[in-house]
Amino acid sequence: MNMHRHGSPFAGRSQDQSSPPPITLRVDIPAAEAMLLSRADTRIQRTMWLVGIAGSLGFWVWRGWAWAGGFALGAALASLNFHWMKTAVNAVAGAFSQSNSQSDADISKERSKQPRKWALMVRFFLRYALIAVAGYAIFWSSAISLTAFLLGLFVSVAGLMAEAVYQALEAVFSRNRGSR
Repeated sequence: MNMHRHGSPFAGRSQDQSSPPPITLRVDIPAAEAMLLSRADTRIQRTMWLVGIAGSLGFWVWRGWAWAGGFALGAALASLNFHWMKTAVNAVAGAFSQSNSQSDADISKERSKQPRKWALMVRFFLRYALIAVAGYAIFWSSAISLTAFLLGLFVSVAGLMAEAVYQALEAVFSRNRGSR
């Protein structure tokens, strides 16, 4: 086999030679697991809102309105960021799954309905710009607590951890139900 200096057998190919066939990966997920996974984003989002509300109330009682407002703003931006990230991931996953299972005409119709690549990139960077602008404004205004705002941004971590625990417990209990 003719190897290019970087180790790839295809790196030195000219345009007239055929490219390797695309790799198709198909994973069959059992129905029960697919149902569990299909509702994960809803559970994560719900947990984020619950932690955001509970944390805001807790900070209001403990440290006052400035901390409650900072935490609430951080939690709201974390929730918005999660929603935008989920939308972007679904758009990319949809584009890949369509290219493997549809004809070129069907793909072009679907692509016209989907957001353009530049729009996805703008949304991707807008998420972080929005958080940075909010943090900067809080830092200079000192009306609400920057520390509480930063803590509020971590409600997404709490949502993901709660989902991981939920799925682990679901796996343990479903295994116990199956062995009876």
